[in-house]
Order: sequence, then C-alpha cells, then structure tokens
Amino acid sequence: IPSPDASSADDGFACCVMCGEQRPCTNKSVAATMKSSKTSTAAIIPSQNKGVCTSCDVIVWAVCGTNLQIKWCKGCKNFRNWAAFGQKGMATKCEKCRTRQREKYKEQRDELQQKRKEKAAAAALGITDAVEVANEKEATPGKKTRKASKLPQASKK
Repeated sequence: IPSPDASSADDGFACCVMCGEQRPCTNKSVAATMKSSKTSTAAIIPSQNKGVCTSCDVIVWAVCGTNLQIKWCKGCKNFRNWAAFGQKGMATKCEKCRTRQREKYKEQRDELQQKRKEKAAAAALGITDAVEVANEKEATPGKKTRKASKLPQASKK
C-alpha cells in the first residue's frame, strides 16, 4: 500500500493510501482551482480523510488472506469492519457514529426548543431579550439585578 508522498502534497496532490492514485488534496488553493475547472466529479483527498480519496472511502474492501471486509467510516475517520455498519451497509458512518450523531442532534433540538420556550415566556412577561429571563432565573429572590428591575412589579398594599 503506497503512503502519501509529502513532497507531492506541497503541490496540492497526494497518493491515496488505498488505491495509490495521485489525487488533488483539498486545501484552499486546490479547492479554488477545482471550482474554476469542470472536474467536480473527479476523486479528491479531503483533508479530514487521512489520505483516503473519495473513490475509496465509499467502497467495501476485502483484506487479502483473511477476507475481512472493511469500509471507511466518515465519523470515526478510520476503517471499520463492514459488520459495524449494521443494516445500512452502504452508509457513510458506522452504527456507533450514527447513534452518536442522532443523540447530538436530539440535544441540539432540545436546546433550541428550550430557548424558544424561554423567548415565548419572556415575550409573555414583556421582556424583549431572552438573556434577561436567564438573568432573572439566576438572580436570588431578595436581590434585584439591573435587568430584573425591568420586570413588571406587583403593587404592594
């Protein structure tokens, strides 16, 4: 298996660690050149792919001698046993990475929903900035903050 040649990486090209073909690397100068040319379907070596070209990162490889089937996981950024991809064998990420991505997305979605609820609560109180609501939550009951003083006060009789 050929290794990427450091001298050729300087000119924007490197050899793929799997197929050995010389491919353009994605850096700013090569990306600009590729946008101007019509070779958008050509295989490249993305900087996050550890020397594996885009042609090789989508196919299943059989290791000689052991017949172990491996595939590149774009989440792990490593070759994994093809069985690790589960029922979706042609997916770009293994089952572990898909689960992690699903959980991360759920957390982001829940965070966004929480911010929307806080903003709606702030609007109901007449506060224009959701930060003021967060500051009001953090303030102790006996201590007024500058932003908390904007809240409507109940009349004392």
